[in-house]
Amino acid sequence: MRHVPTGWLRFRPRFDFPPAPMLNVLGRLDRARASEAELRGEALFFGKGQCSACHVPPYYIGNLMHNLQTERFFKPQTINGRRAVADGPIKTFPLRGQGLAALPA
Repeated sequence: MRHVPTGWLRFRPRFDFPPAPMLNVLGRLDRARASEAELRGEALFFGKGQCSACHVPPYYIGNLMHNLQTERFFKPQTINGRRAVADGPIKTFPLRGQGLAALPA
């Protein structure tokens, strides 16, 4: 039996995507398995919301960096002796396995 370091066993799940039985091999909803709400969410995701511009199927990740300007939502403060003012660019969030949630009206 081959030895696998225990650190790797704890870290490996970060590379796996949760099962998504309602998605086909192209990352789109299987119409036979999806609910009406899921189909509406997919239409919004690929249509008016333009989410798929950054979150590309089938893994719903991108190789782009985005500056979301999160500093708009908090006041600058000092944490552990360092001034926190802005986060800067971050990689596109993966959305695979997050489920389809209703957006606030």
